[in-house]
Amino acid sequence: MESAIIIKGKLNMRSRPDRSNPKVIEKATAVALAVLVKWEPESLEDWEKPAKEIAERSLRLEDGYALAKFLDDTYMVEVDTELVNLLDDLHFALNEVINGEVRAWVIEENIQCQFTPGQKVMFSHRWHKDVVGIVDRIDAIKAKITVIPPSDIGCQGKPVLNFEDCKLVEDKQL
Repeated sequence: MESAIIIKGKLNMRSRPDRSNPKVIEKATAVALAVLVKWEPESLEDWEKPAKEIAERSLRLEDGYALAKFLDDTYMVEVDTELVNLLDDLHFALNEVINGEVRAWVIEENIQCQFTPGQKVMFSHRWHKDVVGIVDRIDAIKAKITVIPPSDIGCQGKPVLNFEDCKLVEDKQL
């Protein structure tokens, strides 16, 4: 099977930015700091350490209530509904940070998809290995494809997969 990514002129490619990427965490911390300062602007210096922890926890998909409880338990911050709502919306902003880093990664690494709609690809889905599906859509900006899975794997909807997690399948390989 061939690789799902064509890389022009690169031997060593950086891996796809994700929630654990230091650059993502750094930018997420800045976003979290802005949220905390928006809620209580006069405490800018006091928010720097909690902002990093809040960003890391939000990147792990904790909700606004859990983040506010963390602030209350750890830093004895008297939280209110406004802060819970601001923290609840934080994950939307952090997803944009991640998406921005992925877009930059696609451009910097000159990543191009070799798939076309209708082609068969092999991928893993939960506990199913070597699943063959059909490419439905391509999102070149995020280096992702949407796949129509076979009906026997119990998948609801169409999985959206990273280019690098799929392999082209020739009919003779089936």
